Amino acid sequence: MLRRASSKFIERVYNRQRLHTALDYLSTDEYETGLTRLRQGSPDRNPKP
Repeated sequence: MLRRASSKFIERVYNRQRLHTALDYLSTDEYETGLTRLRQGSPDRNPKP
C-alpha cells in the first residue's frame, strides 16, 4: 500500500513540478503548456532568455 501511494505521489505531484534538463529546465506541465501554445499559434507571454 505504501509503495502504491508513493508511486502515485511521484507521478501526480513530484514529476509534474520537477524541472527536467531534457525539457530545458521546465516542468512537464510548463513544457506541455508551451507546446500547446506553439501548436495553436499563440505567442509565449514569458519567453525564456
